[in-house]
Amino acid sequence: MQELIEEDEELKATHDSITPVRGISLINATAFIAYTNNFKDFGGNAKKIATYWG
Repeated sequence: MQELIEEDEELKATHDSITPVRGISLINATAFIAYTNNFKDFGGNAKKIATYWG
């Protein structure tokens, strides 16, 4: 999974943006990106994303 993320600039940017958050590591970040279609399914609405993930 890490190799796929590193190969795609958009996924890498997203991954690099969310991994500094405490508690989000490679597995959580990868799952988050996969389940939310790289956050596109929520239109960038942070409240909806947080509600979904929580």
